Amino acid sequence: MVRIVVLLALAINAGCSSLPVTQTKDLQISPMKETTMSYTTNISIKNITLQAREEKTPPDGVPNKQNRDIGFASVFLRLENAKEEDVSLTVQRVEIRNTVDGNVQLSDSSPQQIRLRPLENSEVVFHLTNKTGYSKHNQVKAVITYTIGDHLQVIESTPVEVERS
Repeated sequence: MVRIVVLLALAINAGCSSLPVTQTKDLQISPMKETTMSYTTNISIKNITLQAREEKTPPDGVPNKQNRDIGFASVFLRLENAKEEDVSLTVQRVEIRNTVDGNVQLSDSSPQQIRLRPLENSEVVFHLTNKTGYSKHNQVKAVITYTIGDHLQVIESTPVEVERS
């Protein structure tokens, strides 16, 4: 079962730091990447960050259940609305793919509409899980397909190593 949690955080300016993430251990985080839309929506994607982990054994104190989630990914999408009016975009699909052969490891294809208020900075977080974990390949990337108006766009994160425990 894939769960999506969307957290919106208002920021004073685009230079503010990312929201804190609890219990990250030694997760690899993809570096900042800035992409700006070329048409006139004035929405820019400031960065996309991926954290990926696989937990073959349950955390201390948690009983080992047969059908529990073992593959986890958190995708952080940092957005900025430079207009002085509301704008929206729809995330059509979020996928975690391994970088060797492009196979999808985790995915969610439930459309998620995101509305940004005038001059708003926001960070949207997608949490994905699966019961099979990741393939033997260690590097994965997030691939987000979204629409703004009639324009379909795809953005990818920088590849990261899967933390395995």
